[in-house]
Amino acid sequence: MTAVSAIDSLKILLNATVLMKPNSQKPSPLELALEEDRLRHIRRIVDNACFILGMGSLSLSEAHILIAETRRRVLCLAPEDEDKFNLIYAPRLRRIAQQWSGLKID
Repeated sequence: MTAVSAIDSLKILLNATVLMKPNSQKPSPLELALEEDRLRHIRRIVDNACFILGMGSLSLSEAHILIAETRRRVLCLAPEDEDKFNLIYAPRLRRIAQQWSGLKID
C-alpha cells in the first residue's frame, strides 16, 4: 500500500465515522476561535498560579487559597472539565508548591 492510498483510506474511514454520527456538525470558525480563547485563558490562569507558587514566598494557607481560587476560575470557564483539572492542573500546582516552597499540599 502506498502512502497516498493509506491517506485516502484514512480519509474514507474518517468520513464514514462522521457520517455515522447523526446531527454531527463541524464547529464554525467562530466557535473554534472562542474555544481557543477559552483554553488560552485557562492556560494563562494556571501558568500565573504556577509562577506565584514557584516564587516560594507563600505560606501553606496562602498556597491553599491560591489553588482553590485557580480551581474556581478554571471551572467558571469550563465547568465540565473538573476531572481534567483534578488530573492535570491540581497535581502540577501541588508539585510546584512542594518543589519550590517545600509545602506539602494535600
